[in-house]
Amino acid sequence: MYVLIRPVDRKEFVERTFPFEYSYIVYKKGDVYYAKNDDGLIEFSDVNATRVIQYSIDQVNALGGGKVVIRKGKYPITGTITVKDNVVVEGEGLSSTTLFKYPADSRFGPVFFITGKNIIVRDLAVDGNYTTIPINRDNLDVQNIVVGNAQYVVIERILSTRPGGYTLTIGQDISDLNKNQNTPPFAPVYDMIVRDSIFFPGSKTYGVGKDGLHIFGSERIAIVNNLVIDTGDDWIGIGADSSFPARNILIAGNIVYTDYSRGVTLHTGTAGEKYAPDIIRNILIIGNIMMGNGDMLMIVPDPPGCGNCTDFVSDVYLIGNVGNSIYLTSAKNVNIVNNVIYGNIVLADAHYLYPDFGYGDLHDVYLIGNKVYRAIYNNIRGSNSKIYNIHIYDNYFELCGDIITLTYGNNYFIKRNSFMGCTTRGTHIVLRGSTSNIILESNIHNVVQYVNILNDIMNIAL
Repeated sequence: MYVLIRPVDRKEFVERTFPFEYSYIVYKKGDVYYAKNDDGLIEFSDVNATRVIQYSIDQVNALGGGKVVIRKGKYPITGTITVKDNVVVEGEGLSSTTLFKYPADSRFGPVFFITGKNIIVRDLAVDGNYTTIPINRDNLDVQNIVVGNAQYVVIERILSTRPGGYTLTIGQDISDLNKNQNTPPFAPVYDMIVRDSIFFPGSKTYGVGKDGLHIFGSERIAIVNNLVIDTGDDWIGIGADSSFPARNILIAGNIVYTDYSRGVTLHTGTAGEKYAPDIIRNILIIGNIMMGNGDMLMIVPDPPGCGNCTDFVSDVYLIGNVGNSIYLTSAKNVNIVNNVIYGNIVLADAHYLYPDFGYGDLHDVYLIGNKVYRAIYNNIRGSNSKIYNIHIYDNYFELCGDIITLTYGNNYFIKRNSFMGCTTRGTHIVLRGSTSNIILESNIHNVVQYVNILNDIMNIAL
């Protein structure tokens, strides 16, 4: 088992020092928007802010690279702005420079489409300006920011709010704006960092918005030190398709507050492929704080799934996070293997802690050093014969109800855990069905009957 988050060569990466303060400045005076070059000359002006900003970006791109500075103000955007190779787009702060869709509830596409290499977007706000939930809010025409066919990209210190769908989509193109973005074709992104930003879909506050961020088949993506508030579905959704795996993704130091979110959700079957597998691999989720009623981590199959092949979710590391339930659920033809859940604090009971290992393979999973409070359901359930090599070590459970229920599978190692459940309700460990090869060693319990054997269990060592 390993996680590979490979740093790229700093000389190649987009965050480099540009040899100039700016190439173009965009500003507003009266009802007119101006583009001024680095010689102080006004090259272009228009009553349409979108055309002025796009002109500046195109000129910088044609010159080989540079910076477009958008001065303080509110800029109505009437069409998608495409950010291209070697361009920095910089505002004067996320509370000062705002680009908003105009008119409200427009479906012309995202505010920004980022494509190419060596691109930075920072220090500004993007407002989707949705006031009602749009029809088909997974379509590309209602997203705030889309990144596709890109490499060496930085998004930092931005606010993205009130989208029709997602605040940020990674791994898509916009060639067909009416296309549901959960279906092929995809446009992979490599070597991208999103940091120090606020993503505020506004699902409860404004009654709009969906995911915070969604990453489709892409590699070497870092989501670091962001604040995500009020999402309507996943706060980060990660999905793959048969052509482009989603792998080598770092999610670290983020703070999330939402009443609806499913947390970091790993989707299989997102492409609707019938004959080719989806692969999600090498995901490191570390040091995040997730508050509200959502899950900390959820692995779910999305129908119709793989069909006649097997999807894989492997090498997922959930380490040192604080949040709610951890929800691993496999389905037909989905394998969940080689995952480590270590040192997390689980505070609430939105679903189960580790429920329903069903239908697909689940093996070589390590649950180590976690602290779990307040859950009232069966928390660790094995329910399929393809489950094996499950290691549950050094955890602290303070729960009511049955804590571990093993129904099928083999090779369970349950050692050095503390079970501080209710003394009047539930059994700490319930063994039933066709479970075999179970080792229970040096566990601490506060009730007399901590193991309930309901069937003929084979090879159990207490």
